[in-house]
Amino acid sequence: GDIFDGHTHLGKINYNLYIKQEVHYVNEEELEGLTERSGSIDPKDAEKLYGKEDLILCLEDGRCIKFFVPNTNGTIMCSGNFFKRDN
Repeated sequence: GDIFDGHTHLGKINYNLYIKQEVHYVNEEELEGLTERSGSIDPKDAEKLYGKEDLILCLEDGRCIKFFVPNTNGTIMCSGNFFKRDN
């Protein structure tokens, strides 16, 4: 995928993205619960991105999501929903 810091393209990056969503059943009706979006990148990339505040990951299918790097071990945490990026 492509990484941006605001409008600045930082390059391409390999990533793993995981989406977990709770599902609740109330009166036999399925209700969507909280969604957690997280993932991982190479720790060397995490060291370069750690501390940046306006990061965007654009996936190969065109969807983008804001994210941050909470430490230098390669973990990423996503915020908000997927969106299409205006070039």
